[in-house]
Amino acid sequence: MLERKEEVRSILVVRSAPLIRTFEALKKLRQEYSKSEISILLQPEVKDEIEKTGLANKVIVGIRKGRISLFRHLPLILQLRIKVFDLVAIIYNTKDISWYGNLRLFASAIKAKERVGITTENILQPFSANRSILILILKPFRLIFAIPLLIIFIISLVPLILFYHLRRGFRRLSFKKRRAE
Repeated sequence: MLERKEEVRSILVVRSAPLIRTFEALKKLRQEYSKSEISILLQPEVKDEIEKTGLANKVIVGIRKGRISLFRHLPLILQLRIKVFDLVAIIYNTKDISWYGNLRLFASAIKAKERVGITTENILQPFSANRSILILILKPFRLIFAIPLLIIFIISLVPLILFYHLRRGFRRLSFKKRRAE
């Protein structure tokens, strides 16, 4: 985190949570960083509600419906990279910020001194831009390692399944013989 709150002059908030959570998070940021200029990036549907509250100095409409993607939102990222923000905050709808990989990667692409996630308890959790990129790079490798483990697991089950069915078959066979006698 930045050492002094006076150092934070510009904040970009990325909205990914319901409107009520957004209001709570904006109030928390406004209390902690009262002298900062808060810009919020959001969908066009909620622009009017946010503007009515007056919690944000600037409203940036740019997120389309659906998941945030670096490629779909590349023009927006390039526009936001013109300015360097002191703090980029993502409003989460969970206690754990690790689930929001796309948003963290999106926030990593924006120039900022510090990046944080705001959890449901309104706790600011810093995250690393490098770690977000590393996770994105390693995702395919997790799948590559998971497939052989899955194959080994299935192969290890084959003898158990065969043994079970063979035993059942033998039981039925012996049961039919007893019945015939």
